[in-house]
Amino acid sequence: MLHDLFVTFPIWFVAIIGCFLLLLDTFGDEGSRRYLGPLSAGGALAAVGVIWLLWGRADLAFETPMFRGMMVMGNLELAACSLLLIIAAVVSLMASDHAEEQGFAHGELYALVHFAVFGMMVMATATHFATLFVGLEIMSIAVYILAAVKRTSPLSAESGLKYFLLGAFSSGILLYGAAFIYGETAALEYNAIREALAAKTEHTGYLGLGLAMLGVAFAFKIALVPFHMWTPDVYEGAPPPVTALMATGVKAAAVVAMARFFGAALPGTVVGAELDRDFLNAMSLFAILTVLVGNTVALHQTSLKRMLGYSSIAHAGYLVIGVLALHIAPSSSGLGALIFYLFTYALANLAVFAVLSWIVRGRDEDATFDSIAGLAKTRPFAAVVLGLGMLSLAGVPPTAGFFGKLELFRAALDAEPDGSRRLLYLVIVAMLGSVVSVYYYLRVIVYAYFKEPVVAADAAPAAPAPGRPLMAAWVIAAIGIVYVGMFPGRAVRVSQGVADNRPAVVSTFTAPPANTPALVRPAAPAQPPVPAPAH
Repeated sequence: MLHDLFVTFPIWFVAIIGCFLLLLDTFGDEGSRRYLGPLSAGGALAAVGVIWLLWGRADLAFETPMFRGMMVMGNLELAACSLLLIIAAVVSLMASDHAEEQGFAHGELYALVHFAVFGMMVMATATHFATLFVGLEIMSIAVYILAAVKRTSPLSAESGLKYFLLGAFSSGILLYGAAFIYGETAALEYNAIREALAAKTEHTGYLGLGLAMLGVAFAFKIALVPFHMWTPDVYEGAPPPVTALMATGVKAAAVVAMARFFGAALPGTVVGAELDRDFLNAMSLFAILTVLVGNTVALHQTSLKRMLGYSSIAHAGYLVIGVLALHIAPSSSGLGALIFYLFTYALANLAVFAVLSWIVRGRDEDATFDSIAGLAKTRPFAAVVLGLGMLSLAGVPPTAGFFGKLELFRAALDAEPDGSRRLLYLVIVAMLGSVVSVYYYLRVIVYAYFKEPVVAADAAPAAPAPGRPLMAAWVIAAIGIVYVGMFPGRAVRVSQGVADNRPAVVSTFTAPPANTPALVRPAAPAQPPVPAPAH
């Protein structure tokens, strides 16, 4: 138990920081609130430092089960948790000035960010339905409140209510799906589910119902079409720092949990050929609709946040392609590509929302294209950061987003079974969607660099100069995009090395538990042969 607590200490450390921020806000004076944002970011970065201390330990080279198989920790999980903590740090920095300006700079804001990230980290390391659901609810409840944290804004209250209602609905579907899987396998732990399914020659209807409901539940969480209806309204109404957390952290945690579940518990090799074909066809249809609808509807948006909401929907379609590749043929390259894409996608979104959090100061929570007109003349560095984020989201070389899409699509094609072209068609649709997205991403850059500032009679006052925390968020996001774009080989090698450091990843996902790595299931010592009895 002590060893499990030690290895998972980065997760508990995040919750401890959240409680500390609540106490500091309660017993501190009014002037101490201005330091809550930097302290929150420092706590998240300190947790990353703890992860670095654990990095490369011999007993973490493979998946190491924790708490009797309820959670697992390894270098891949540490990398996912590091990504979530970096997101929390940048969100805290961008919220520092914005929350002070909008009147909700209280300790609970930053505490809820840490509690949400705590739930995300539990989701990313869960190998049991109970742990997955607990992490999901901790994350969801915190984000529900964060979406409505600006109590004076009707849009913020509306976004929180909509997110709560549809989020609760998807959580119920997830529980129903887990119940049907339990009815089929009498197990809730991922390895036990896979083992029970592998031992069966025929499956009942419970498995099909469970697979369908779980697919729909995850589709709600990552906003796949037609389960995306909450995303534009919630993104538009929530404060930009909260929207950034939802667009990056929530999506990353849900995708990692989805990839682990459909790769470890229900890989295509154990669910049956016919059921697996139906599942892949349904998810492929969702992915195609998501890419097409997200990119097409984004073309006609005048609100920047709604446009980014539909952009997030389109990127969810790209991510599902990586998840389906892992479901078909789990591999270390597929895992590495998925983590790398999530990292590049998070950097781009953080850059864009960090600039928007400054633009909307002094006005409502929404921003239109006129709000950024002439930004290069009034605030050149903000225009540079915004442009880098948009180019990376569009996948324009040599930004980080281009190499993220390149690695993800390459991994999907490598996982393509012989004679099958399902993933090939998905990759083609995703590439066409990326071409369409270039228009509305470049439109933002055109307004920022080639349009004159719009000054109306009833225009909101100009936003004050960004503070040091917000400038730090801009610098972190911009440097990350440029560095990965200029030196993609290094970032790709790191992401692939995280997955390659677990050489038994394929057997962990597809083989019966008896063949899992030694550190997951200790191998029995070799026994000498027993001599035959003499007659």
